[in-house]
Amino acid sequence: MKASLDTNVIIHLYKANQQHILFSLFGKNIFVYEFLVNQELKTHGQDIMQKFMDDVADGKITIITDDYLKECGIYFLFKSYYQEDRPLYNTGDTGEVYAIALARTLGAMSIVTDDTKIGGPHATLMRLPSSDVIPFSFCEVLFLLFLENKVTINEILSTYNAVIEKSNDFFVSLKSEFEKFVKRFSLSPYSEREKQWMSDYCKSISVDFTKEIKTLKKELKKIL
Repeated sequence: MKASLDTNVIIHLYKANQQHILFSLFGKNIFVYEFLVNQELKTHGQDIMQKFMDDVADGKITIITDDYLKECGIYFLFKSYYQEDRPLYNTGDTGEVYAIALARTLGAMSIVTDDTKIGGPHATLMRLPSSDVIPFSFCEVLFLLFLENKVTINEILSTYNAVIEKSNDFFVSLKSEFEKFVKRFSLSPYSEREKQWMSDYCKSISVDFTKEIKTLKKELKKIL
């Protein structure tokens, strides 16, 4: 699975030293458009910039530039996706729109963003039945890792607490995020596409979604 990253999730995870969850789920198939690095990250994430660039140098994250897109002959496709999606989002969501356009351009992609407000990229993409981009928040990345048996309940709680503690302007309830995750992919999906994606995903990792979610729910009740 490939991922295009939004600036906010980069800042949240790197400030808490929890960026490893991205590599656990996506491996080295992680991409960031250069605008997010050169404009947004340099402005809002100066304290984590060096750690981020060290991971780029190590090949864990790939920065996609306009020159690269032009060399591949897909720059105009990327720009057309950006122009197509731009009217759907607020004026302050430029980075998110670029992240979505990059995901669409590179194909078979997800976007990881903590912008889950109504009208934001996460909420909007969930509600677009024809969208070919699946959005995940950092909490959803943790739940997916649990399905893959790559994290324990205590590791989920540890990462969640670390991110919330280091994010002065960001808070989500782990219990609420889990309930929304189950609703989204099983009980009451916004579109059949979401439910089908999870079904295909669980088949690919040989996991019974219902069984694992019951286990996770039981474990969460013990600690929340």
